[in-house]
Amino acid sequence: MVSKVQFWFDFASPYAFIAAKRIQNITAPSLIHFDWQPFLVGVALRAKTRGVSTRQLVTVAEARYRKHDIHRTCEALGLPLRWPSSYPRGSMLAARVAFCARGSDWLVPFVDAVFDANFIEDRDISSEACVGGVLKDIGVEPTRTIAAATTDVQKQLFRAHVDNALASGIFGVPTFAVGDELYWGNDRLDQALQKAVGSEPNGPR
Repeated sequence: MVSKVQFWFDFASPYAFIAAKRIQNITAPSLIHFDWQPFLVGVALRAKTRGVSTRQLVTVAEARYRKHDIHRTCEALGLPLRWPSSYPRGSMLAARVAFCARGSDWLVPFVDAVFDANFIEDRDISSEACVGGVLKDIGVEPTRTIAAATTDVQKQLFRAHVDNALASGIFGVPTFAVGDELYWGNDRLDQALQKAVGSEPNGPR
Protein backbone atom coordinates (compact mmCIF):
# COMPACT_ATOMS: atom_id res chain seq x y z
CA MET A 1 0.00 0.00 0.00
CA VAL A 2 1.41 3.38 -1.05
CA SER A 3 0.86 6.38 1.23
CA LYS A 4 0.47 9.85 -0.27
CA VAL A 5 2.23 12.89 1.14
CA GLN A 6 1.53 16.30 -0.34
CA PHE A 7 4.65 18.46 -0.53
CA TRP A 8 3.85 22.18 -0.68
CA PHE A 9 6.79 24.30 -1.82
CA ASP A 10 7.80 27.74 -3.03
CA PHE A 11 10.90 28.17 -5.21
CA ALA A 12 11.90 31.24 -3.17
CA SER A 13 12.25 29.20 0.04
CA PRO A 14 15.66 27.75 0.95
CA TYR A 15 14.03 25.36 3.43
CA ALA A 16 11.78 24.08 0.65
CA PHE A 17 14.92 23.62 -1.47
CA ILE A 18 16.44 21.50 1.29
CA ALA A 19 13.24 19.49 1.75
CA ALA A 20 12.97 18.83 -1.99
CA LYS A 21 16.48 17.39 -2.01
CA ARG A 22 15.77 15.21 1.03
CA ILE A 23 12.58 13.86 -0.52
CA GLN A 24 14.43 12.79 -3.65
CA ASN A 25 16.94 10.86 -1.54
CA ILE A 26 14.36 8.81 0.34
CA THR A 27 14.99 5.17 -0.44
CA ALA A 28 11.47 3.84 0.01
CA PRO A 29 9.61 5.12 -3.07
CA SER A 30 7.44 1.99 -3.09
CA LEU A 31 5.92 3.09 0.24
CA ILE A 32 5.36 6.79 -0.35
CA HIS A 33 4.04 8.87 -3.23
CA PHE A 34 4.91 12.55 -2.98
CA ASP A 35 2.38 14.89 -4.52
CA TRP A 36 4.35 18.04 -5.43
CA GLN A 37 2.22 21.18 -5.02
CA PRO A 38 3.49 24.70 -5.85
CA PHE A 39 2.56 27.49 -3.46
CA LEU A 40 3.21 31.22 -3.08
CA VAL A 41 4.37 32.17 0.39
CA GLY A 42 4.05 35.84 -0.45
CA VAL A 43 0.27 35.53 -0.72
CA ALA A 44 0.09 33.95 2.73
CA LEU A 45 2.44 36.53 4.23
CA ARG A 46 0.51 39.46 2.81
CA ALA A 47 -2.65 38.12 4.39
CA LYS A 48 -0.84 37.59 7.68
CA THR A 49 0.84 41.00 7.83
CA ARG A 50 -2.03 42.97 6.23
CA GLY A 51 0.23 44.28 3.51
CA VAL A 52 3.21 45.26 5.69
CA SER A 53 6.50 44.22 4.10
CA THR A 54 7.81 41.09 5.79
CA ARG A 55 11.31 42.53 5.53
CA GLN A 56 10.21 45.22 7.96
CA LEU A 57 9.07 42.54 10.43
CA VAL A 58 12.27 40.46 10.37
CA THR A 59 15.06 41.71 12.63
CA VAL A 60 18.68 41.77 11.53
CA ALA A 61 19.50 39.08 14.09
CA GLU A 62 16.69 36.83 12.84
CA ALA A 63 17.74 37.20 9.20
CA ARG A 64 21.37 36.49 10.11
CA TYR A 65 20.36 33.39 12.07
CA ARG A 66 18.19 32.01 9.28
CA LYS A 67 20.96 32.37 6.70
CA HIS A 68 23.46 30.70 9.03
CA ASP A 69 21.02 27.90 9.81
CA ILE A 70 20.41 27.21 6.12
CA HIS A 71 24.14 27.07 5.42
CA ARG A 72 24.85 24.66 8.26
CA THR A 73 21.86 22.47 7.37
CA CYS A 74 23.05 22.17 3.78
CA GLU A 75 26.57 21.45 4.98
CA ALA A 76 25.29 18.67 7.27
CA LEU A 77 23.39 17.10 4.37
CA GLY A 78 26.21 17.51 1.88
CA LEU A 79 24.13 19.87 -0.27
CA PRO A 80 25.86 22.59 -2.29
CA LEU A 81 24.56 26.08 -1.60
CA ARG A 82 25.29 29.46 -3.15
CA TRP A 83 23.26 32.10 -1.38
CA PRO A 84 21.22 34.06 -3.94
CA SER A 85 22.62 37.49 -4.73
CA SER A 86 18.98 38.66 -4.73
CA TYR A 87 16.83 37.20 -1.95
CA PRO A 88 14.04 36.35 -1.96
CA ARG A 89 13.53 36.04 -5.69
CA GLY A 90 10.16 36.14 -7.39
CA SER A 91 8.82 32.63 -7.99
CA MET A 92 5.50 33.34 -9.70
CA LEU A 93 6.40 32.27 -13.24
CA ALA A 94 8.18 29.10 -12.20
CA ALA A 95 5.29 28.24 -9.86
CA ARG A 96 2.77 28.68 -12.67
CA VAL A 97 4.77 26.34 -14.89
CA ALA A 98 5.03 23.79 -12.08
CA PHE A 99 1.27 24.03 -11.55
CA CYS A 100 0.67 23.23 -15.22
CA ALA A 101 3.16 20.36 -15.02
CA ARG A 102 1.35 18.50 -12.23
CA GLY A 103 0.81 14.90 -13.28
CA SER A 104 3.55 15.03 -15.92
CA ASP A 105 6.80 13.09 -15.83
CA TRP A 106 8.83 16.32 -16.01
CA LEU A 107 7.40 18.06 -12.95
CA VAL A 108 10.00 16.84 -10.45
CA PRO A 109 12.97 17.39 -12.81
CA PHE A 110 11.67 20.91 -13.44
CA VAL A 111 11.23 21.68 -9.74
CA ASP A 112 14.67 20.29 -8.93
CA ALA A 113 16.31 22.29 -11.71
CA VAL A 114 14.62 25.56 -10.69
CA PHE A 115 15.70 25.08 -7.08
CA ASP A 116 19.24 24.43 -8.31
CA ALA A 117 19.13 27.55 -10.47
CA ASN A 118 18.14 29.66 -7.46
CA PHE A 119 20.18 28.17 -4.62
CA ILE A 120 23.19 26.61 -6.34
CA GLU A 121 23.69 28.56 -9.57
CA ASP A 122 22.43 31.98 -8.36
CA ARG A 123 20.28 32.53 -11.48
CA ASP A 124 17.27 34.83 -11.67
CA ILE A 125 14.39 32.35 -11.55
CA SER A 126 11.88 35.19 -11.85
CA SER A 127 12.90 35.73 -15.47
CA GLU A 128 11.38 34.03 -18.48
CA ALA A 129 14.89 33.49 -19.85
CA CYS A 130 15.88 31.42 -16.82
CA VAL A 131 12.66 29.41 -16.64
CA GLY A 132 12.78 28.83 -20.39
CA GLY A 133 16.40 27.70 -20.12
CA VAL A 134 15.50 25.22 -17.38
CA LEU A 135 12.68 23.80 -19.50
CA LYS A 136 14.97 23.43 -22.50
CA ASP A 137 17.63 21.73 -20.38
CA ILE A 138 15.17 19.06 -19.20
CA GLY A 139 13.87 18.47 -22.70
CA VAL A 140 10.61 20.45 -22.57
CA GLU A 141 9.77 23.00 -25.26
CA PRO A 142 9.93 26.34 -23.44
CA THR A 143 7.94 28.82 -25.54
CA ARG A 144 4.71 26.84 -25.79
CA THR A 145 5.00 25.63 -22.20
CA ILE A 146 5.39 29.12 -20.73
CA ALA A 147 2.60 30.44 -22.96
CA ALA A 148 0.27 27.68 -21.76
CA ALA A 149 1.14 28.36 -18.12
CA THR A 150 0.47 32.09 -18.34
CA THR A 151 -2.93 32.28 -20.00
CA ASP A 152 -5.58 34.17 -18.06
CA VAL A 153 -7.41 30.91 -17.36
CA GLN A 154 -4.32 29.23 -15.97
CA LYS A 155 -3.48 32.26 -13.85
CA GLN A 156 -6.95 32.13 -12.32
CA LEU A 157 -6.71 28.38 -11.74
CA PHE A 158 -3.37 28.74 -10.00
CA ARG A 159 -4.62 31.58 -7.80
CA ALA A 160 -7.59 29.41 -6.83
CA HIS A 161 -5.14 26.60 -6.07
CA VAL A 162 -3.21 28.86 -3.69
CA ASP A 163 -6.39 30.24 -2.12
CA ASN A 164 -7.70 26.72 -1.53
CA ALA A 165 -4.41 25.79 0.13
CA LEU A 166 -4.70 28.80 2.44
CA ALA A 167 -8.28 27.82 3.29
CA SER A 168 -7.10 24.31 4.16
CA GLY A 169 -4.65 25.72 6.73
CA ILE A 170 -1.40 25.91 4.78
CA PHE A 171 0.44 29.12 5.62
CA GLY A 172 4.10 28.45 4.85
CA VAL A 173 6.58 26.12 3.18
CA PRO A 174 7.70 23.50 3.15
CA THR A 175 4.49 21.92 4.35
CA PHE A 176 3.80 18.20 4.22
CA ALA A 177 0.18 17.08 4.29
CA VAL A 178 -0.77 13.53 5.23
CA GLY A 179 -4.53 13.37 4.96
CA ASP A 180 -5.80 16.23 7.10
CA GLU A 181 -2.60 16.39 9.16
CA LEU A 182 -0.18 19.22 8.33
CA TYR A 183 3.55 19.33 9.11
CA TRP A 184 5.25 22.68 8.55
CA GLY A 185 9.00 22.99 8.13
CA ASN A 186 11.89 20.97 6.78
CA ASP A 187 12.44 19.65 10.30
CA ARG A 188 8.97 18.06 10.27
CA LEU A 189 9.57 15.81 7.26
CA ASP A 190 10.42 12.82 9.44
CA GLN A 191 7.19 13.20 11.41
CA ALA A 192 5.18 13.37 8.19
CA LEU A 193 6.84 10.18 6.95
CA GLN A 194 6.16 8.42 10.23
CA LYS A 195 2.52 9.44 10.00
CA ALA A 196 2.32 8.21 6.41
CA VAL A 197 3.91 4.78 6.78
CA GLY A 198 4.25 4.19 10.51
CA SER A 199 8.06 4.23 10.42
CA GLU A 200 10.72 6.43 8.91
CA PRO A 201 12.05 5.35 5.50
CA ASN A 202 15.80 5.31 5.15
CA GLY A 203 17.05 8.67 3.99
CA PRO A 204 19.16 11.65 5.07
CA ARG A 205 18.04 13.68 8.04
